[in-house]
Amino acid sequence: MQRLYAMFPDRGPGLGLLLLRLDAAMVMVLDPQGAGWISGGPWPMRAAWAVALLLACGWLTPVALALGLLLTLARLPEPAAGAVLMLLLGVMLLGPGAYSLDARLYGRRVLRRPPRG
Repeated sequence: MQRLYAMFPDRGPGLGLLLLRLDAAMVMVLDPQGAGWISGGPWPMRAAWAVALLLACGWLTPVALALGLLLTLARLPEPAAGAVLMLLLGVMLLGPGAYSLDARLYGRRVLRRPPRG
């Protein structure tokens, strides 16, 4: 995960990335009419819910975004699919941010050596 993203920003930028991830998660499972955006049977909807949960937690973000992009590409003729595609690509390029499980599990660590003695 450390090689995919240069850093995990915190404070304002980290909160902005958290809001983008939550927005992408909501877009994957909801539409303005209240029905699921992803249709076509139970499996695509379950996959969309899995993507939404992973994005909301910020866990395995690149995997969740790749699956979300595949689900969105399957819906590309629809007008809203382009906006969803751009949102998911933006989150993919920016990364999960400091307020995510990815940052907690795979973020930068400070290594301390014991003093010589």
